[in-house]
Amino acid sequence: MAQYDFYQDQKYTIWERIHFTIEARSEEEAAAKATSAIRSDIYFTEEESVRVVDTEILFDTVEEISIEDNAGNATKEIYMVAPHQDKMPVDNTDEVIATAS
Repeated sequence: MAQYDFYQDQKYTIWERIHFTIEARSEEEAAAKATSAIRSDIYFTEEESVRVVDTEILFDTVEEISIEDNAGNATKEIYMVAPHQDKMPVDNTDEVIATAS
């Protein structure tokens, strides 16, 4: 009997902690700059006094995303491994994508 190999991709939500420093004349000014930075992407803020120093993924915050919370799109996809690489026979929207032969 033949053996076929698969892998599953799954979508999650997870929190990332970003450590950064802000150069400012006062705590109030630093807080204002932090507030401004959070409204954009902290990695690409235009505020030159903000510097990212470290990041960490908070793995204990991992949560599966439901199909409903993903705008009706799949959150789990199963793929076949070589020689049928990138063939996705099914996802968790209960729709068969392709029939494995």
